[in-house]
Amino acid sequence: MKFKKASEIPKVAIVDLVNQTFKDYTVPINWTITSFEYDVRENSISLDDSYIVFEDDKPIGFSLVSIRGARGRIDAFGFLKEYRLKGYGSELLYYTIEKMKWKGITKVTLEVVDEELSAKKFYKKHGFKEKRILDSFIKYLDKTNESKFKYVKTDYKCIHDRAVEALHYIGRNPNWQREPKTLELSRDRYQMERITQKGFTIGYVVWGTTKEGAFIVDVSPIIDATRYDEILEDLLARFAELNFKNVTIVSLPEDDPLYSLVKKYNFNSFLRQVEMEKRIH
Repeated sequence: MKFKKASEIPKVAIVDLVNQTFKDYTVPINWTITSFEYDVRENSISLDDSYIVFEDDKPIGFSLVSIRGARGRIDAFGFLKEYRLKGYGSELLYYTIEKMKWKGITKVTLEVVDEELSAKKFYKKHGFKEKRILDSFIKYLDKTNESKFKYVKTDYKCIHDRAVEALHYIGRNPNWQREPKTLELSRDRYQMERITQKGFTIGYVVWGTTKEGAFIVDVSPIIDATRYDEILEDLLARFAELNFKNVTIVSLPEDDPLYSLVKKYNFNSFLRQVEMEKRIH
């Protein structure tokens, strides 16, 4: 078994390996080259610190690692089905974490689908502890009230700054995928808008569309936490006006203010993950 840096492997080979590995998982990955490149940039995946595993020149597994300062995250990790339960995973995880230690990483996080008990057991065996629940939600929309706020197209720099303000004033507790830095790095991947009333910016929203409806990457007031309720209500009214049949929001942490709010507005959870963490220094 040999390890090679992901930066030395053609991107198409990485995409094919990851897609094939995850096709029987609860949450499959269906990357294209474009979406893979988006995720690499958006989630700060370091291909120099990520590894592809080979056996007899055949790629059989991988660990894709994100790095921000002294924090690390295992973005994706796995082996082809026929190579699982052979000890390869433990060897790759140990190798990956040791390399992260040498780079000064002090804490590593990852996410596991809650019902995948064997995966949780595997990471617990290697020192990861459950930190918090991440739920993915969906809501089917009905046209009710008209939206009253204005939505002004903006750029990723503005969104980053507003998200930083929300961290301080609103008490946001985002996961990696909706940290201010992630929103900034997503750039032109999503719709980015300031939410305004009477010319004043009161919040922001980052969102996109699927074949089925709309999805919210993040939405928040920026200073006044008491406005969260009406901002979300208005956004749902706007999505209904745009004729979306449903709206989703994925991997929302249970200790973030938006979590309790989406439950109040009768969003239904369709997937539960567990965020796990290990301190390595």
